[in-house]
Amino acid sequence: MLNRNEVMELIARIEAASNWDDIETAEYERLCESLGLDYHDYDDPDRLFEDIKEAAEKLS
Repeated sequence: MLNRNEVMELIARIEAASNWDDIETAEYERLCESLGLDYHDYDDPDRLFEDIKEAAEKLS
């Protein structure tokens, strides 16, 4: 599981990436697991990232 700082750093890397594929699938999976999301429930990367950002905002 990632801590809050690691979550925010990975989100920043995703935002800075040119393509979704610039980030390894394992990193998305680990991020989702840390946020209580299931990476494999998503087929739309934009929706996935919106849910990631929403879940990250709820971290204390």
